[in-house]
Amino acid sequence: MKIFNKKAIGLDIADHTIEVVELTKEGTKINVTSTGRTQLAPGVVERGEIKNADRLTEVLKSLFENAQPQPIKPAGVIFGLPGSLVYTHVFSIGPHEKEKRLGLISEEAQSHIPLPSDDLIYSYQIISENGDKAEIFLVAISRKAFVTWQDFFRTANIKIDAFDIEALAIYRGIFSKQVKLPVCIIDLGSVTTNINIFDEAGIRYSHTLNIGGDAMTAEVARALSVKDLNKAEEEKRKEGLTKPGEKVCNALVKVLEIIVMESNTAFSYLKSQTESSVKELILVGGSSLLSGLPEYFNVNLNIPARLGKPVIIMSEDDGLLYLESIGLALRNLESRWNDQPTFSLGFSSTSRAEPLTSVVQDGKVRPPFKVQNWIKTYRKEIVLTALLLVITLILSVSFWYDKPIIYEQ
Repeated sequence: MKIFNKKAIGLDIADHTIEVVELTKEGTKINVTSTGRTQLAPGVVERGEIKNADRLTEVLKSLFENAQPQPIKPAGVIFGLPGSLVYTHVFSIGPHEKEKRLGLISEEAQSHIPLPSDDLIYSYQIISENGDKAEIFLVAISRKAFVTWQDFFRTANIKIDAFDIEALAIYRGIFSKQVKLPVCIIDLGSVTTNINIFDEAGIRYSHTLNIGGDAMTAEVARALSVKDLNKAEEEKRKEGLTKPGEKVCNALVKVLEIIVMESNTAFSYLKSQTESSVKELILVGGSSLLSGLPEYFNVNLNIPARLGKPVIIMSEDDGLLYLESIGLALRNLESRWNDQPTFSLGFSSTSRAEPLTSVVQDGKVRPPFKVQNWIKTYRKEIVLTALLLVITLILSVSFWYDKPIIYEQ
C-alpha cells in the first residue's frame, strides 16, 4: 500500500549545476519518482559559497516545482555540502583509553584542519579498531560556511534533514553495500577533484585537489589562444582525449597528470596502511564524461577504469549526472549508512562562543557543548516546558481530588 511508502530527497548544488532526486521505498524496492536538473549561472555559487542568495532561492523554487514527472516538496532533504568547503582527514590513534578518545580526536582536528578552533565544526567515523588503537575518518567545515548554508535553507523554506558529505554520498550512489576489495573513486568536478579510496572497512583515504573541469577549460583556451571560455569548453567536450599529440589533448593532459600523480600518492598510502592495492578506478562528476578519459587513467595508473553507474536504474547519461543526489537520498532510506559522518541542523549562528563541534557516535550525531551554554541557548523553551508541566500537574491533582475514593472489598 502506498501509505507505507517512504520518501527521501537528495539535493546537490555545484557551482554550475543543481540536481535533485526524490526516491521512494516500497518494501525493499527503491525507485526514482521524480528528478530535476538545471544549469546555474556564473556568480550565484562560487567554490561552494553562496554569492547571490535571492537568485539561488528562485532557481531552487523553480527546480522543485518543475521536477519531472511531478513536483517535489522541499521537505526532508539531504543536502551535499560542496566539496570545496569540506576538509577530510584520515588518521590513526595509538594506544589510548576510550574515555579519552574524543579529546584526542578534537586535538587532531584542531592541529590538522586549517581552520581557527572557534570556526571549526567536525564529524568523524571510526573506520577500524584493534585493541586500544583506532583508525578515524574525520570531516570538517568552517562554522561560518556551515551556518551560511543553514540560514539560507531556513530563509528559502527548504527543510533539510542533514548536511551530508559528497564523497560518501557518491559511494552510496554506486554501491549497495560495502566493497570487499579496495576501489578508488575520482570525482572530477568543475573546480575540485576528489580522490577517495574505499575498502571493506569504509573510507581509507580522501584528498581534494583544487583543480577540475574549469582548469582543463582554461588550459584548452591557452593552447588554442582563444579568450572565449565557452568556445574552449566546446572544443574540450568535442575532442576530449581522442587526438593524442593535438593541442586540446595536450592541454587536458597537463591537468590530468596532476591527478595521476596524486592518485599514485593515494595508492602508496593505502599500501603502507593495509598492504592492499586498488583493484578498480571509478570516474564520476561532470568532467568524467570527457571522451577517452577511462582509457587514459587505465593506461597511466595501470588499473581498470570505468564511469560510475548508480545503484538505482536510470538512463545511462542521467545516471552519472544524478549519482550524488541519489546517494544523498539513500542516507534517509537505508539504515546501513547511519554510521557515516554527517552534520545536522540545529546550530545557531549566535548561540555559542566556544568551538562548535559535531561528532558521530553509535550512529547518532551529538554536539558536545557545555551545559550552561545549552541552558542559556534554550532558556525560553525550558521555561515554557516547565510551565506546561506545572499546569498539567495542577490539573491532574484537581481531577483526582474531585473523584470519589473507591475501596475494593
